[in-house]
Amino acid sequence: MRLEELTPGYPITILAVVNEEQLEFTTTVEETIPRRHAILAAPILKDNKILSFRGNQVLTHLIVAFADAKPHIFYNVIIQTMRKPDNTLCYEISSVSLSRELNRRDTYRCFIGNSSHVQVGVNCVAIDATIKDVSITGFAFVANRQYEYANGSVVHTILTDYIDEYSEQYAFNLYGIIVRHQELENGNIVYGCKLNAPVLGLEKYIMTKERLRLQKSRGQNYA
Repeated sequence: MRLEELTPGYPITILAVVNEEQLEFTTTVEETIPRRHAILAAPILKDNKILSFRGNQVLTHLIVAFADAKPHIFYNVIIQTMRKPDNTLCYEISSVSLSRELNRRDTYRCFIGNSSHVQVGVNCVAIDATIKDVSITGFAFVANRQYEYANGSVVHTILTDYIDEYSEQYAFNLYGIIVRHQELENGNIVYGCKLNAPVLGLEKYIMTKERLRLQKSRGQNYA
């Protein structure tokens, strides 16, 4: 669904991610602005002041719950504080992206697209592959269709990345199990893997990547 399809009076939840902490705030839709792919939402007050969600260190998502279906989430919405014509405060929340079905047991997937070597099975030769995306609970890789692996296979790969803007080098050993696979239009196969255990520093890396992507999309500096 699109953000502007929400109706006035509908309850919504703002999910704010600051570093590795997640905070949720409930509010309601006041108006819709279809031409701007936006809504106006009631202010959230703290000590009689409206709570601001601005800042380079803050990621904001919007969750919409339904009575007879899974909740949906709009990732990376833009939230600005503004005054309406009657001088009352509100939030303008905008997003040009469609919502996605939210499974709270799952987590945000960060696109990677880096080449790597992936070992599937024990004492097997590593193959060339691409790490498609990663989350704090799993990862996905894309391999040539000549390599076909069954669900339940053990996987090991190393995710390496250098973020020029922050002069930061990352390297993570990812150990997981294939839980799903799907053939792509080009014939390659994408394998979704569940991590065997939490990976130290992975969540910080994901948040850094996403924050950088947002800064680029908004034309902000990296400081």
